[in-house]
Amino acid sequence: MTKLRISIVQYLNTAPLIWGFTNGTLRGKYDLSFTVPSQCAEQLRTGEADIAIIPAIEYARIPDLEILPELSIASKKMVRSLLLVSKAPIGQFKSVALDASSRSTQALTRILCSEHWKIGPEFIEMPPDLETMLKKADAALLIGDPALRLSLRMEPFSNRVADHGSRVAPLNRL
Repeated sequence: MTKLRISIVQYLNTAPLIWGFTNGTLRGKYDLSFTVPSQCAEQLRTGEADIAIIPAIEYARIPDLEILPELSIASKKMVRSLLLVSKAPIGQFKSVALDASSRSTQALTRILCSEHWKIGPEFIEMPPDLETMLKKADAALLIGDPALRLSLRMEPFSNRVADHGSRVAPLNRL
Protein backbone atom coordinates (compact mmCIF):
# COMPACT_ATOMS: atom_id res chain seq x y z
CA MET A 1 0.00 0.00 0.00
CA THR A 2 1.29 3.48 -0.93
CA LYS A 3 2.00 5.87 1.94
CA LEU A 4 -0.04 9.05 2.20
CA ARG A 5 2.08 11.99 0.98
CA ILE A 6 2.13 14.98 3.34
CA SER A 7 3.73 18.33 2.44
CA ILE A 8 4.85 20.11 5.60
CA VAL A 9 6.03 23.66 6.17
CA GLN A 10 9.66 23.43 7.28
CA TYR A 11 9.45 26.33 9.74
CA LEU A 12 9.79 26.10 13.52
CA ASN A 13 6.21 27.25 14.12
CA THR A 14 4.86 24.01 12.61
CA ALA A 15 6.77 21.80 15.07
CA PRO A 16 3.80 21.27 17.44
CA LEU A 17 1.62 20.14 14.54
CA ILE A 18 4.13 17.69 13.06
CA TRP A 19 5.95 16.28 16.08
CA GLY A 20 3.96 13.05 16.01
CA PHE A 21 4.87 12.50 12.36
CA THR A 22 8.59 13.12 12.88
CA ASN A 23 9.22 11.82 16.41
CA GLY A 24 6.08 10.14 17.73
CA THR A 25 4.01 7.08 17.00
CA LEU A 26 3.29 8.17 13.41
CA ARG A 27 6.98 8.30 12.47
CA GLY A 28 7.66 6.42 9.23
CA LYS A 29 3.98 5.81 8.44
CA TYR A 30 3.73 8.67 5.92
CA ASP A 31 5.81 10.07 3.06
CA LEU A 32 6.77 13.52 4.38
CA SER A 33 8.23 16.38 2.36
CA PHE A 34 9.40 19.61 3.99
CA THR A 35 9.30 22.92 2.14
CA VAL A 36 8.04 26.52 2.35
CA PRO A 37 4.29 27.36 2.54
CA SER A 38 3.93 28.42 -1.09
CA GLN A 39 5.47 25.14 -2.27
CA CYS A 40 3.25 23.08 0.07
CA ALA A 41 0.28 24.69 -1.69
CA GLU A 42 1.75 23.93 -5.12
CA GLN A 43 2.40 20.30 -4.19
CA LEU A 44 -1.22 19.95 -3.09
CA ARG A 45 -2.53 21.77 -6.17
CA THR A 46 -0.52 19.58 -8.58
CA GLY A 47 -1.24 16.30 -6.81
CA GLU A 48 2.33 15.78 -5.57
CA ALA A 49 0.92 15.74 -2.03
CA ASP A 50 -2.28 14.25 -0.64
CA ILE A 51 -2.32 16.48 2.46
CA ALA A 52 -0.48 19.75 3.08
CA ILE A 53 -0.07 22.56 5.57
CA ILE A 54 -0.98 25.46 3.31
CA PRO A 55 -1.38 29.24 3.57
CA ALA A 56 -4.94 30.23 4.52
CA ILE A 57 -5.40 32.17 1.27
CA GLU A 58 -5.05 28.92 -0.66
CA TYR A 59 -8.37 27.63 0.68
CA ALA A 60 -9.98 30.13 -1.70
CA ARG A 61 -7.63 29.34 -4.59
CA ILE A 62 -7.45 25.54 -4.70
CA PRO A 63 -10.78 23.93 -5.65
CA ASP A 64 -12.34 20.95 -3.88
CA LEU A 65 -10.26 21.03 -0.68
CA GLU A 66 -11.27 19.16 2.43
CA ILE A 67 -10.23 21.23 5.43
CA LEU A 68 -9.17 19.35 8.56
CA PRO A 69 -11.01 20.95 11.49
CA GLU A 70 -9.40 22.60 14.50
CA LEU A 71 -5.87 22.70 13.04
CA SER A 72 -4.02 25.91 12.28
CA ILE A 73 -0.99 28.00 12.99
CA ALA A 74 -2.52 31.14 14.49
CA SER A 75 -2.03 33.79 17.14
CA LYS A 76 -4.14 36.48 18.73
CA LYS A 77 -1.03 38.41 19.76
CA MET A 78 2.15 39.71 18.13
CA VAL A 79 4.20 37.08 16.35
CA ARG A 80 7.82 37.15 15.24
CA SER A 81 7.43 34.93 12.20
CA LEU A 82 5.98 37.74 10.04
CA LEU A 83 8.06 40.87 9.55
CA LEU A 84 7.74 43.89 7.33
CA VAL A 85 11.05 45.73 7.41
CA SER A 86 11.20 49.17 5.84
CA LYS A 87 13.87 51.73 4.98
CA ALA A 88 11.15 54.40 4.81
CA PRO A 89 8.46 55.16 7.39
CA ILE A 90 5.63 52.62 7.27
CA GLY A 91 3.10 53.75 4.72
CA GLN A 92 5.56 55.88 2.76
CA PHE A 93 7.45 53.22 0.86
CA LYS A 94 7.17 52.99 -2.92
CA SER A 95 8.09 49.32 -3.32
CA VAL A 96 7.83 46.13 -1.25
CA ALA A 97 9.81 42.94 -1.79
CA LEU A 98 7.53 40.03 -0.89
CA ASP A 99 8.92 36.77 0.46
CA ALA A 100 8.27 34.18 -2.28
CA SER A 101 7.67 31.57 0.44
CA SER A 102 4.48 33.36 1.44
CA ARG A 103 0.97 33.53 0.06
CA SER A 104 -1.34 34.67 2.88
CA THR A 105 1.08 37.22 4.32
CA GLN A 106 1.65 38.62 0.84
CA ALA A 107 -2.11 39.10 0.53
CA LEU A 108 -2.32 40.69 4.00
CA THR A 109 0.54 43.07 3.15
CA ARG A 110 -1.30 44.14 0.00
CA ILE A 111 -4.48 44.70 2.06
CA LEU A 112 -2.63 46.75 4.70
CA CYS A 113 -1.03 48.90 2.00
CA SER A 114 -4.31 49.48 0.18
CA GLU A 115 -6.85 49.67 2.99
CA HIS A 116 -4.88 50.87 6.01
CA TRP A 117 -1.93 52.90 4.77
CA LYS A 118 -3.73 54.00 1.57
CA ILE A 119 -0.67 53.46 -0.64
CA GLY A 120 -0.08 51.50 -3.82
CA PRO A 121 3.56 50.41 -3.82
CA GLU A 122 5.11 48.19 -6.45
CA PHE A 123 5.25 44.59 -5.21
CA ILE A 124 8.21 42.39 -6.16
CA GLU A 125 8.26 38.70 -5.24
CA MET A 126 11.74 37.54 -4.19
CA PRO A 127 13.53 34.82 -2.24
CA PRO A 128 13.73 35.66 1.50
CA ASP A 129 17.10 37.41 1.69
CA LEU A 130 16.71 40.72 3.50
CA GLU A 131 19.86 42.39 2.15
CA THR A 132 18.99 41.57 -1.47
CA MET A 133 15.34 42.49 -0.95
CA LEU A 134 16.20 45.92 0.47
CA LYS A 135 18.56 46.60 -2.45
CA LYS A 136 15.58 46.21 -4.81
CA ALA A 137 12.78 47.69 -2.68
CA ASP A 138 12.02 50.20 0.09
CA ALA A 139 10.48 47.50 2.30
CA ALA A 140 10.75 43.73 2.63
CA LEU A 141 8.28 41.13 3.90
CA LEU A 142 9.82 38.07 5.57
CA ILE A 143 7.99 35.06 6.99
CA GLY A 144 8.84 31.91 8.90
CA ASP A 145 12.31 31.09 10.16
CA PRO A 146 14.04 33.97 8.28
CA ALA A 147 11.69 36.38 10.09
CA LEU A 148 12.26 34.63 13.43
CA ARG A 149 16.04 34.83 13.05
CA LEU A 150 15.84 38.54 12.19
CA SER A 151 13.47 39.16 15.13
CA LEU A 152 16.03 37.72 17.51
CA ARG A 153 18.74 39.98 16.08
CA MET A 154 16.39 42.98 16.42
CA GLU A 155 15.60 42.29 20.09
CA PRO A 156 17.79 45.17 21.39
CA PHE A 157 15.79 47.53 19.13
CA SER A 158 12.37 46.14 20.02
CA ASN A 159 10.98 49.58 20.85
CA ARG A 160 11.15 50.25 17.08
CA VAL A 161 9.21 47.11 16.12
CA ALA A 162 5.50 47.67 15.52
CA ASP A 163 2.76 45.05 15.69
CA HIS A 164 0.61 45.51 12.59
CA GLY A 165 -1.19 42.20 13.10
CA SER A 166 -3.75 43.94 15.27
CA ARG A 167 -4.53 46.21 12.33
CA VAL A 168 -5.49 43.21 10.18
CA ALA A 169 -8.29 42.00 12.49
CA PRO A 170 -10.76 44.77 11.54
CA LEU A 171 -9.95 44.16 7.86
CA ASN A 172 -10.95 40.47 8.06
CA ARG A 173 -14.43 41.46 6.93
CA LEU A 174 -13.13 42.57 3.50
